[in-house]
Amino acid sequence: MKEKLLTLDNLAEYKQKSEVELLARGYVTNTVNNLTNYYLKTQTYTKTEVDGLLSAIKQFTYESITAEQFQQLTPAASTMNKIYLVPASSTGHTSNASNVKQEYITVISGGSGTELDPYTYAWEKIGDTEISLSGYVTTETLNSTLQDYVTTSSLTTILEGYQTKIDSSHKLSADLISDGTTNKVYTGTEQTKLSNIETGAQVNVIESIKVDVAPSGSNEGTDSATSYNIPVTGKEGLLVVASNADIDALFSSAS
Repeated sequence: MKEKLLTLDNLAEYKQKSEVELLARGYVTNTVNNLTNYYLKTQTYTKTEVDGLLSAIKQFTYESITAEQFQQLTPAASTMNKIYLVPASSTGHTSNASNVKQEYITVISGGSGTELDPYTYAWEKIGDTEISLSGYVTTETLNSTLQDYVTTSSLTTILEGYQTKIDSSHKLSADLISDGTTNKVYTGTEQTKLSNIETGAQVNVIESIKVDVAPSGSNEGTDSATSYNIPVTGKEGLLVVASNADIDALFSSAS
C-alpha cells in the first residue's frame, strides 16, 4: 500500500485520524483490563442449575398425625427433616387448649453411618404449639385499671383553667390569683400590717374605767351617786373585784 505523503493540505486530516486511532487503542486496552472483574461462563450457574442446587437443600416440613400414628411410627432416615405434630392431650400434657400439639423431630442418636455400623435414630421433643398469655393483660382488665386515670384530653381541659395563673417562668404566681368566695389573697401591705401586730393583742384598748360610788355617811340614802373615771396607764389595766366597803374605804382615804 502506497503511503500518502504528508503535506500542509492534509495535515488536519492526518491529525484527526491519529486521535481516533489513539482513542480506539485506549478503549480496547480498558476493555481487556476490565475482563478480569468478570467470571467466565464455566465459573457461573444457569437458573436451572441454581434451582437444582436449592432443591437439594433439606428443609423441615410439618406433618400433623394422631397419637396412634405416632406410636406406630419408627424414627429413621425417612423421618428426618420433618416435624411431627402430635396431640398434647394424648401424651399427658395439661393445657386449657384442646388443639395444642407437641412437636417431635428425628435425631441421630448413634452409629457412624456405614453398612456395618449404620446410624441409629430417636425422637426429640422440641416444644409445643401452646401460646401462653398469662403474662399479658386483657382488654377488660386494662380498661378497668385505666378508668381511674385522666385522659390527655381531660387533662388538657383541666390545665386550661390554670394557664392564666402561671407566670413566664412556668410557676404558679400569687399575683395572677384572684380572691375566692371563702379564701382571700393578702396583698403585701396587708401582710406588713398583720406582721406588726403583737402576739395576743386585742382590738379594743381600755383608755379608762368609770366607777360610780354611792353616797355614804351623812349623804347615804340619797338618789345621786358620784362617778369617777380612772385612767389606765400605758393602755393596760387590771380589774379587781372589790366589795362596796373596799371601794368606800378607797375613796374616803382619797378625800
